[in-house]
Amino acid sequence: MLLIRPSQLSVLAAMLRSPLVSGTMAHLRRRYPKMLVGWSDQSLDAFCGRVVARGIDLGIVDEQSAAHLATLMLFYGEQLERSGDATWAADVLAHPELPGRVKVEALVERLLELSDGRPVLNAA
Repeated sequence: MLLIRPSQLSVLAAMLRSPLVSGTMAHLRRRYPKMLVGWSDQSLDAFCGRVVARGIDLGIVDEQSAAHLATLMLFYGEQLERSGDATWAADVLAHPELPGRVKVEALVERLLELSDGRPVLNAA
């Protein structure tokens, strides 16, 4: 039986977090430069750090899903409070059995539906 101590978990989480944060920052800077004009690197790093930390807690650990989650939170708020269906979004994210990628895909599909088909991840 393998025993992983809490101190080891925090080291593993930090190793996973760093590339996700830098990848998410690069994605947002590349895709949404106009939205981020007033953001300093420190502000964006802090935002992406919060997004990635929350994503890891929710099982969202691949770079593409983390980038999509960051985009959704940039557009709709960190709690997706401006999404039009924040309760549903919170329920999907908290679902213990759904894989992270499926959670993000479900959010994107629902937000597309709520926006009458206007892309929620491709706006510039």
